Formats: sequence, C-alpha cells, structure tokens
Amino acid sequence: MFKLDENFQTKKDPSVGSNKLERGFAEKTLEKDVLGMEDKALELKKRGDARLEEALELCGLETEQIARIKKELKIDEKMRDINIRANNSLARAFHFVKKTITVGLAFLAFSGDAMTGQAQTDGYEKILEEVTMRMKEIASDSAKEIRRTLQEHIASKEYLDKLALEFDGDLGMAEDAQKRRLEYLTSTSSEFMSYDDIQIEMTRREGSFEIPRWLAELSFIKKDFKTVAFYSTSEHSAFLPLGENREAVEHELLHASTKGRKDISGTAKKMLRDSYDPLHDEESDRYHINPTERLVRKQMLDLEMEELGIKGYGEKFTHDHYETLIDLYNKGELSQGAREFIETTKAEYFEEIFNGIAGFSFDSPEVENIS
Repeated sequence: MFKLDENFQTKKDPSVGSNKLERGFAEKTLEKDVLGMEDKALELKKRGDARLEEALELCGLETEQIARIKKELKIDEKMRDINIRANNSLARAFHFVKKTITVGLAFLAFSGDAMTGQAQTDGYEKILEEVTMRMKEIASDSAKEIRRTLQEHIASKEYLDKLALEFDGDLGMAEDAQKRRLEYLTSTSSEFMSYDDIQIEMTRREGSFEIPRWLAELSFIKKDFKTVAFYSTSEHSAFLPLGENREAVEHELLHASTKGRKDISGTAKKMLRDSYDPLHDEESDRYHINPTERLVRKQMLDLEMEELGIKGYGEKFTHDHYETLIDLYNKGELSQGAREFIETTKAEYFEEIFNGIAGFSFDSPEVENIS
C-alpha cells in the first residue's frame, strides 16, 4: 500500500502551481478585454458608417448622386479595408495573449494593439475629409455654373430695360447699375461648408461685432429654422452648402450682385410692402417682408418662369401667366423660393410687380449678413 511520507521533500518549484493559476486568470481577463475591444471596434464601425452617411445626406444630394460619389471615391472598399485591418489586429492581440507566458508581457501585447481603435477612428476621419473635399469640388463647380447664368441674365438688354424703369427712364443710371451688379457678382468670393458650420459662422456675425468661433460654438443652438446659406456684405463673401443646392446658391449670389443693399427705390419698396400677404407668424413675417428677401425671390421667380417656358424675362406678365404659376404651385412643381413668394404676395399685385421691378437702388446702408 501507499503510505504518505510526511518527511518527503519535492524537487518541484512550489511556485509553479500559483503561476499557472495566475496565467489562467490573466488570460481570462485579457480575453475579456480583447472581446470588449471587438465590441468597441464594431461600435466604431457603426459610428463611422453613420457619420459618413450623415455627411453625405447633409450635402443635399439625391440618393443616386450619393451612390455615384461613394463609387467614385471607392468609399465602401476603403471602409471595408479599415475594418478588416482592425479585425486582423484584434486577432493578433488575442493570439498573443494565448501564447504569452508572463502576465506583464501579455498586457504589453494588449496595450500595443489597443491602438487599433484609434487607427480605425483615424481611418474614418480620413475618409470623411476625402468626401468633404469632393463635396466642395461639386459645390464649387455648381456655383460657377450658376454664377455664369446670373451674369448672362444681368447683362441682358431685358434686365437693363427693367432697371431703367427703376431709375425713372434714366438709361445712364441703369447702365451704371447694371455694370456695378456684374462687378459685384464677379468679385464675390464663396466658401463651402456643412450646414452646421454655416450656422456657426452666421452666429459669429449676428451681433454688432464678430465673435470667436469657439464662443459661437458654445452659444450655437440648433433650431428647426435653419440658415442654409448666407451672404456677408462686409466680407463680400457667400457662405454656401456642400454638394448641390442651386436655389440657395442662386439666392445668395443675387444678394451679392447688389452687395447686400437693403433699401430699394421708394416706388418698389412701397409696392413690395403693400403686396405682402402675411403668414401670421412673427418670425417668418419679419424675415419675408424684408424688401431685400422679397425682391431676390421675385428675381429668382423671373428666372424660373423663363426656365420652365412660362414667359421670357422681357415679356409682359399677364393674368394667364399668373394662372399658370398657381397651377404649378398647387401641383407642387415650383421651387421653395417661388412658393414662398406666391404665398406671401397678394394676387392683385403680380402684374404690377413683374412688369415694373428689376432690382435695388444704390443709396442705402449695407446689411452685414443676409440669408
């Protein structure tokens, strides 16, 4: 039989068992941490995908345009590559944990691969920067084309004839005004940015003096009524959204063409105010009754009627044209600016407005920011 000798001394290191237990605990701890890191990587992926989609959607592009840009920049392939590299790095970390003998080296291995999350984030940021640059290129190309269209419109004989009416038939004053508007339109600069950045930049300039961006960010509160774009008179610069937003760009460049002059000739000012049909909302009425805003929308509607084949710019506006506009309005086939002008203008004034007003006078104070 076997008898335990209480005096027997083993040659085995008494610390071996405890080391084995210690390694087992470390491995389990590290496995848990690595799995947690996998969850973090998945969370980063979802966040990266969401931020990319949000960035694209905020550009105002149609679904097919977004798909085209993503294909052009190979966004899906790049996102997939980032996530594959992240997963490979996590696999290496997990494998190293399994093979490491000492706790210290295991934690060193894990901490080295813990940079995976940061690398993944950096990858997403790089893609977002690339998308933003492409959106700026699209916006710039679109704005150049719109500017050329407006230059042709303002340089036309029909536009000059309308200006002559504004200056009581004085062709010399009308020609000077036309020349100035073309110069203003040509010389204005454009900055392209996200809608949030546009609102922050607008907030910086709302007071009597410009405030730092960090302060504007602190005081910036998102509202349902968003500033999509604006024109700064003091900087002679239009702040425009990324991607393609023809209406917003056209609107601000028309403000720029008069360098933000607010007051118009007495006759036109009275006509625009008398013709205003209130929306019965204090904030909206304060904005839409502004002669600057009303006249820009009138000019945009002039262009839209020409584009739609309703009437030429120099053609006399008649009741038949009005009926056509109302029909398109009821069908929802007009732009936002056109709908807003129709909604805020009394029917009996349409012929007088479209047959007698071309633009602004040039003897009034400047307005700093016009949206």
